[in-house]
Amino acid sequence: MFDKQELKFPVDWEFRIVTEQDKHPGVFNELSKVLTSFRICAPLKTGRESSGGKYLTCMVKVSFPDRQYMESVSAALAKVPGVKMVI
Repeated sequence: MFDKQELKFPVDWEFRIVTEQDKHPGVFNELSKVLTSFRICAPLKTGRESSGGKYLTCMVKVSFPDRQYMESVSAALAKVPGVKMVI
C-alpha cells in the first residue's frame, strides 16, 4: 500500500477507512477492536456519510515507528468485514 510513497519514520499518519455501514452495522466496533489489538489508543472518529447513507468514513491518527508496523495495521483494518478501503 505504501510502496510508492517516501515516508520517513517515525511518522504520524491519519487512516481514512471507508465502510459499508448499511450491510455491516458493527463495523465501527470491529475497527476499534483491531486498533486495541495493536495497542493503539487514538480515538476512532466517524467522518462523512455518503449521500445515500450506504458508506461511512472513519478516521484514526496514529504515530508509526516503522513501515512494517504501519502495513500490519493497515492490512488488519482492511480485513474487517464491511471495510471497502483503507486510505
